[in-house]
Amino acid sequence: MSLFGSPNIEKMKAKRDIQGLVKALHSQNLQQVKTSAEALIQIGGEGLNLLLQDRDPNVRKVVSALIKDINIPTDINPSTLAWIVVLKQNWSKTTDLSLNEIVSLGRAAVAPLCFVLKENDYDTARYYSAKALGQIGDLMALETLIAALKDENYDVRKGAAEALGKIGDGRASDALYAALNVSDLNVRSTVKEVVKSTVKDAIIAIGAPGLESSCNALKNNDAGIRRVAADVLGESRDPEAVIPLINALKDNDEYVPDQARKSLIKIGLTAVVPLCDALKDNNQNVRGGAAFVLGKIGTEIAVESLCLSLKDSDYLVRLKAIEALENIGSVKAVGPLVDVLKDRDSRVRRLAAKALKKIGLPADVDEAVEIWFAIGMEDWKHVISYGKAAVEPLQICLKDDDGNIRHAAAEALDKVNSLTGTVSSENISIAIEKRDWARVASLGSVAVGPLCTILSDANNTGDIRQSAAKVLGQIGDKSAIKPLCSFLKEESDGEVRNVIVDSLVKFGISAIEELMEVIRVQDNTLENKVHDASKNYLQSSLARRPLSDAEKRSYLSTIAAANKALIPRQAAAEALGKIGEPAIAPLISVLRDSKNNNTGVRSAAIKALSMIPSERTIDPIVDALKDTSDIIRKDAAVALGNIGSKQAIEPLKIALKDRDETVHKAVIDSLRRLGQEA
Repeated sequence: MSLFGSPNIEKMKAKRDIQGLVKALHSQNLQQVKTSAEALIQIGGEGLNLLLQDRDPNVRKVVSALIKDINIPTDINPSTLAWIVVLKQNWSKTTDLSLNEIVSLGRAAVAPLCFVLKENDYDTARYYSAKALGQIGDLMALETLIAALKDENYDVRKGAAEALGKIGDGRASDALYAALNVSDLNVRSTVKEVVKSTVKDAIIAIGAPGLESSCNALKNNDAGIRRVAADVLGESRDPEAVIPLINALKDNDEYVPDQARKSLIKIGLTAVVPLCDALKDNNQNVRGGAAFVLGKIGTEIAVESLCLSLKDSDYLVRLKAIEALENIGSVKAVGPLVDVLKDRDSRVRRLAAKALKKIGLPADVDEAVEIWFAIGMEDWKHVISYGKAAVEPLQICLKDDDGNIRHAAAEALDKVNSLTGTVSSENISIAIEKRDWARVASLGSVAVGPLCTILSDANNTGDIRQSAAKVLGQIGDKSAIKPLCSFLKEESDGEVRNVIVDSLVKFGISAIEELMEVIRVQDNTLENKVHDASKNYLQSSLARRPLSDAEKRSYLSTIAAANKALIPRQAAAEALGKIGEPAIAPLISVLRDSKNNNTGVRSAAIKALSMIPSERTIDPIVDALKDTSDIIRKDAAVALGNIGSKQAIEPLKIALKDRDETVHKAVIDSLRRLGQEA
């Protein structure tokens, strides 16, 4: 090599200066690298060996291009031979035979194949090199194959996954799970699924060494990875997978618990004891899933635990336990299943009856069990055939959550009563369930309690509550007055409230005292707040000063609250007004007693009096125009306008002198309604 400038490659080649040529390879000058490599190839022997074992990427790329044109020498070691064979390979024409030639070189081919997998730009070359490494199965290729799981080409990823599966080292499992996350939007979904399937098969092929990774993958944030992990653990049939799979039954993803169940079924008998313990878990999905799996495994070992689950607080768990016991078919379950025939849930009763039919109901069971069995089978004709003995079970069914069961039980009980000539208070429940309101009314006082129950249940529709209120008025039993007035205070549905008012009116004089109690409900602040808010609003209008947004909100919220609170009083006043003459005296008494009744109560009395078409109501309302309360004077003025009697004109004209703005405005409005100019 010259002291200055580039080395003399030709001179070194002539002297067979192998070390000098190897040193010349490591240059930034690619042409020098190429000529040095060519010289070492021509020298052959040790020179070729050293060239092919050089780890410099630039050198290897140059060698890869040059090696295709040389003949394979006979005097080289296996490692060099492997390099030459791999680098000379025409990957575009690779066949199983040519690939087998490389694979037959064994461990010597691992390094050159890893080089191709990492450095070759040709996708097919990288794919076949990965495939060959898998067939060789040497751990030396592990890290390179793991890195290839991130290759830009998905066929290469697929080949690397297959290879790692064949090598079977657990250290690859975490990387394989990571490779399941194919997020490239430019890749077709079919390609993604093929890659995922191959990766999953590789993890399964690794088996026990990858168990820990699979258990950890059940906690991955990606639901797809958790599903694969659950599937892999099932394929492993490993008892160590049971507890992680049971925990996966509570997964929030729709499909992970399903796959966990399938995998636990595959594991089979070794999972039974942990699954029986899982029947006591705090999570109902775990309990239900455990019951389902135990039923599919089908061993009598689980019967006792499953029978205890028949009392589970969750009806779905009870259903799964029944299905499991039916599938196992053990006679040990008959007694507990008989008890379930009286379950509060019709679906549970139905399934229990079905299970008993399959397992076999004992011939010596008592009549009550036979009736409940028939109810569970929904064989209502058979139930009816038991006559009076069926009455109590049918009465229980009238309270069932299932509307279809209630209706069928009502029909059956009606037929039993008809056949036996029985007339009882249960007829009301039957008639109500069938919505036969005419019949309910015909039953009289016995219907009052059940009808009040219907009215008090907010879960019933407005139509049903209206019908109940209407029938109470038709029956005319005075015991309904107090509850109807109570409902009047609480009812939020205006249509239902109107029907309650109409029913109370039918009671006439008998309802007056209770209606007066509704009017007398004390609220010492609400009317004053409304009055003050209205006055403020009126003053602003007269002064032509717009209210601020805050003032508007305050006014509207006050009025809204008042309207809601005053609704019961207004409804009671309406009822009293419709009752008419008999209500006048008590209403006048309330209006004049300012000591014991607040303004809201007395205002309601004015409204009620104004609705009664009688001259007896005018004088007390006229007197109210002189009341000390602005609110009462205003309401009296409004009421006189509504009554429309000419007797009110002169008192209203005198009231024009009232200094309160709200009263003055109400007087003017009423006079105009009476055809008078203020």
